[in-house]
Amino acid sequence: MWQSYEHRSGPTAFIVSMVKLSVVILTTVIWIPLGFFFWVPLLGRSVAIFSVMVLFSALTRTDARLIQQQLEQSIEFYPRGFRIIFDVLASPLTNSTTHETIPLGKFARHIVVELIWAGLFWTTIIYGLESYKAFPPVLHDLRAHFMQLLR
Repeated sequence: MWQSYEHRSGPTAFIVSMVKLSVVILTTVIWIPLGFFFWVPLLGRSVAIFSVMVLFSALTRTDARLIQQQLEQSIEFYPRGFRIIFDVLASPLTNSTTHETIPLGKFARHIVVELIWAGLFWTTIIYGLESYKAFPPVLHDLRAHFMQLLR
């Protein structure tokens, strides 16, 4: 009944393409700091768990590959976000696409847990660097400016 915009030409297809491009650019600009904010703590946690698993495996002679998938997913998290942005918006929507829905409560809990973990991680890093006088002056000035905005 309705023809997909990808198969049309003229002003409608151009407008749709420009809107999609705008969404890709905006989403990418948002993903750069947001994804990084979550990725680094996720990597830190995964490396710590993997290191403990290596110790456990060495002591018990068990297979350390049990945790390999979780470590690989953590490593690929940030680049995968970019891939999702470009793949989803570059491919045409088809009726045969199946969608796996995640219950909103489960999604919200997962986001809150990761947000708390990332917040604790970055707070520890920032205050740890500052207490050892290793905090870069530029970041110190930015933090002071940000704290002044919050008052």
